[in-house]
Amino acid sequence: ENNVYATYKDKKIGQLKLDIYHYQWKYALGSNEYEKDTLLPTKIEVSQLAAQAKWAKTFFGLQAEAEGYQSLGKDFATTALKGSFGGELYKNISVTASYKYRSQPLNFNFHLFQSDFKEYNWSNTELVNQNTATREINVFHPKWGAISAAWSNIDHYGFFYNTTPLADFNKKFKVNVIQSDRKIDYFKARFDQRLDFGKFSWVNNVQYQKVTQEEKPEEILSGPLALNVPEWLIRSTLMLTSSIFNKALFFQSGATFTFFTDYYADQYNPMLAEFVTQNNTKIGEYPRVDFFFNAKIQSSRIYLKLENISAPIEHLINIDTPYDYYAAPYTPYRDFTIRFGLIWNFFQ
Repeated sequence: ENNVYATYKDKKIGQLKLDIYHYQWKYALGSNEYEKDTLLPTKIEVSQLAAQAKWAKTFFGLQAEAEGYQSLGKDFATTALKGSFGGELYKNISVTASYKYRSQPLNFNFHLFQSDFKEYNWSNTELVNQNTATREINVFHPKWGAISAAWSNIDHYGFFYNTTPLADFNKKFKVNVIQSDRKIDYFKARFDQRLDFGKFSWVNNVQYQKVTQEEKPEEILSGPLALNVPEWLIRSTLMLTSSIFNKALFFQSGATFTFFTDYYADQYNPMLAEFVTQNNTKIGEYPRVDFFFNAKIQSSRIYLKLENISAPIEHLINIDTPYDYYAAPYTPYRDFTIRFGLIWNFFQ
């Protein structure tokens, strides 16, 4: 990647910046015995020029920004637009509204892949750009926190889909490249807040998500659910921050609670090094608690973390409780783990 840019500032016009980018991509794969008699290509080589313009100006204390990006070449071209406007409106309450549009190609794994596994060889030349348009609004108050809402419309969503028969699940892993012809609407609302009570702090993050996929009434089956997300995500931390021994030791200690509702999570595929969409196995509905302790003594720092402390407590209460905590389908999350670390700077 090479970049050349120029900037211009003016009180009336605002701040302008123009960038010219040059990209050189080389995605090379070795030949294999299974596909040696076919016409599958073994590499993708693309040279791309792109231009980007940015503008920013303050009007009566409100900040306005605009940005545009356009690839100049035809192959693997990207178009991006962004605009935002906002600032403090009333008594420390800030509001920002923004619009983003991005049309970009899928990554090279979708276009071309080869391996020693017969079913993991493909070349897809008919793929088009994935388009995403997002409208977002953010409201922030330094004491009461921040709340945001975003609506995204996605066209030509590309994903890897797990097509393994149910009888072979967790034994085989068949994958197809799919680019959906149905529109996807994604809504996200998030609340972030930190409340301080003396030396105690309570930090909360709550997020709600909903995905709606267009259905075609003329088709009995509407196809696979392309984008799966948990409906609710909750993270809450209660911590104590203080100093002892005449402020010689500064420490922070507390516990973090994490929870998300069950959903068809994407499954990791080590062959592709990608996450694959599946609609057969759900994970979630498991409350996880971590305890942490951090301290600083002059130039030294230590930390202690008891991760997933809720697991042994749950099984202590009921020994028959199933192990139902997963990082991804068929990938268990870590059991109760103790982590300890020490950083010692010999020189100030």
